Amino acid sequence: MRELYTPRALADAESEARLVRIAESGAQVRISAAPLVHEAIVIDRRVAILAGAPVRGTRTYTVIRSPDAVEGVRSLVYAAWETAADLAEYRRTRPPALDEEARRVLRALSAGHTDETTARELGMSLRTYRRRVADLMAALGATSRFQAGLRAGELDFGDRGGAGN
Repeated sequence: MRELYTPRALADAESEARLVRIAESGAQVRISAAPLVHEAIVIDRRVAILAGAPVRGTRTYTVIRSPDAVEGVRSLVYAAWETAADLAEYRRTRPPALDEEARRVLRALSAGHTDETTARELGMSLRTYRRRVADLMAALGATSRFQAGLRAGELDFGDRGGAGN
């Protein structure tokens, strides 16, 4: 059995634990960067079941038995599967989740002001600001502030939100 999810399926500890249990039970679980709108199930290459979007708490399902249509759905699911990351690998390499304060510190770092000026602008003590910078560097796997800025840029943690949401 194969199960394909988006990163949203790992949004909280309980959901993540559920996916880990599914993987431990023998299912292959992957995380897709591509948007997966609804559920699709293919059974023995003979039947496909497509779930519709919930409307007022009710979902509709379409059962497809036409061999060509089933093969089309299977091909799309397979293409998404092939580009997705294994759950364990995704959990090891995913970007850290950053709260709004961490994002403000990153934006302030990119402005290039002194620590004193930035701490004052952010309304925190100099010691707290420096601790937050050190925490961010550790979370991003950076050994310098410059490297942290580059890593944050790679992960798109700037003003637009980005990967840590």
